[in-house]
Amino acid sequence: MSKHTPGPWAKHNPSNPTQTALIVRELPNHKRTVVAVIPDHLQFGNASVTDWLEMESNARLVAAAPEMLVALQAIADMTVEGGAINQLARAAIIKAVGSGN
Repeated sequence: MSKHTPGPWAKHNPSNPTQTALIVRELPNHKRTVVAVIPDHLQFGNASVTDWLEMESNARLVAAAPEMLVALQAIADMTVEGGAINQLARAAIIKAVGSGN
């Protein structure tokens, strides 16, 4: 399994729509590890993120990733090997962590 920053992760809300959201892991002594930065605006070639509500939604989704991975692993373990739900769960796990899970 690939190594990633352990969860839980939290979304740090920007105080206004001109700031960037951070996904962090809270550490002891009020320290944090930044896991991801979700910009409020970004222009890269033809791709762009300019909507603050979209940024907020993306940040919530990213912050929930560790819990979703645990849930998918439980679903994959509880479902029939080769069944449709099992295959969907395993495909998502492989996309998240690679094939060496």
